[in-house]
Amino acid sequence: MGNCEEALGEGGDDCRCGFEKGSQCDLLSVRWFAHASSHVTPAHKAWMAGLPHPITFEMGGAKFAVVHGHSRDISEWVFASTPEAEKRVALDDLGVDGVIAGHSGLPFTDVLSDGRLWHNPGVIGVPANDGTPRVWYSVLDPAPGGIVIRHLALDYDYEGARAGMAREALPDAYRQALKDGLWPNLDVLPTAEAALTGQALAFDPVTWILPEPRVGKVA
Repeated sequence: MGNCEEALGEGGDDCRCGFEKGSQCDLLSVRWFAHASSHVTPAHKAWMAGLPHPITFEMGGAKFAVVHGHSRDISEWVFASTPEAEKRVALDDLGVDGVIAGHSGLPFTDVLSDGRLWHNPGVIGVPANDGTPRVWYSVLDPAPGGIVIRHLALDYDYEGARAGMAREALPDAYRQALKDGLWPNLDVLPTAEAALTGQALAFDPVTWILPEPRVGKVA
């Protein structure tokens, strides 16, 4: 469950994205969330209300939790530059070796100093502010002693998506973002991430080796 599913499932009147009140992203969200709320059926809203948060699973001897933002706030913005201490809080709360999280919109993999993992696969619905129309996902594969993590870019018919947005009178700023790969506003970005605006992302595979003894393991 993410903040939008939570809001739609509970009949909320805004997306609960965590945008600063009155910011450009906050104002734009009024239009797209109203559109979503009017098009999602009551049955689908009820389904969204029942989605789990978090999801936990095990792979290759590691225990993972999947959250939307953070264990303590579904809409918390966690980036590569976010201090380790904030990431460790969620790992400790959840009692896991690795967290897979989203919300911030930028793909990254961070192996913490204690050997645990924070992984954001990126977003499949909007570019990563890197000046390209690509969107992002990831694949995790078990390997001897660890997990291989690959960030992968997806090229798709963004012009078709833009045309659909135009038909529905959705915000022009997001239509443009699908084409030029640049976010309409950077208010949510820390200084480090904002400085990378327009720089095309590229990732090498990361092999995450599980710490011994495994940190975060719950008996």
